[in-house]
Amino acid sequence: MTTVAASTPEPVVPDVSATSEAASADAALPGPFCVDTHVHVYPVFDQSKFLNAASRNAQRHGGAPVLMLTESRGHRVFRTWREAQRVGPWSFVGTGEGETLIARRDDGTEVIVLAGRQVITSERLEVLALATDATVKDGFPIDETIAHVWGVGGLPVVPYGFGKWTGDRGRVVSRLIETHAEHGLVLGDNGGRPTLGPRPPHFDQAAAHRLTILPGTDPLPLRSCQREACRFGVVLDGPISLGGFAAEVRRRLAKLGPVPRRFGDHVSLPRAVYQQAALRLDRKLFGGRGLL
Repeated sequence: MTTVAASTPEPVVPDVSATSEAASADAALPGPFCVDTHVHVYPVFDQSKFLNAASRNAQRHGGAPVLMLTESRGHRVFRTWREAQRVGPWSFVGTGEGETLIARRDDGTEVIVLAGRQVITSERLEVLALATDATVKDGFPIDETIAHVWGVGGLPVVPYGFGKWTGDRGRVVSRLIETHAEHGLVLGDNGGRPTLGPRPPHFDQAAAHRLTILPGTDPLPLRSCQREACRFGVVLDGPISLGGFAAEVRRRLAKLGPVPRRFGDHVSLPRAVYQQAALRLDRKLFGGRGLL
């Protein structure tokens, strides 16, 4: 595990609220950035606490927080934030780039938020469309879905999921690694995968082809998981222009390779067992509303 040293000076995100979009776009953010590449904001989450935690977690690792949203069908938090402009002490400022928002707390604390989607393919596998606000429909074959995400300007990522890379679906992932290697297929690691658990063999297969494996939290839809954003992810150095932030992050992430510079780590085995048990208990007691 590689983290940003605790002694790294606190990153400074330029104040863009008092400037025009055109002027904001010229600003260069110094970094380093703690980029969480798999972020959900579930309805059960308190959004103020969620953003507070993202800032606190990233600062603990010495970087500026960057949240790459991966919203499922029916979820439109990014657009809501862009239009509502306010969530408790947090306000939202555009940058001139449609996929990027700056969330700013009243005390000046800032979090960079990038739009993104998560879709379910006909094989019942997930594909993330990072750094795009385009609609990508569920239910299509995974090869078509990946091509579609590239076509709308997003970065397609096939993320690991507990129990989802076994059997027929596991064979589909293995085939993708072999057939898409020359096109730069990107896989995603899951912060909920226990530290002491076995490493999915697909990651070793991808590493043999020098494919990128991106870490991200991928929180469960439980209220107790609302403080996990920016607990696990990848470190990117600055500077990065604010006006082209999403485009530059997409470009850099795709080229990181199988062992990117990470911050944070997977959850402990007891925590992983607790979360899976809580998820099942919540479904039984509360109909899956995420109240635990």
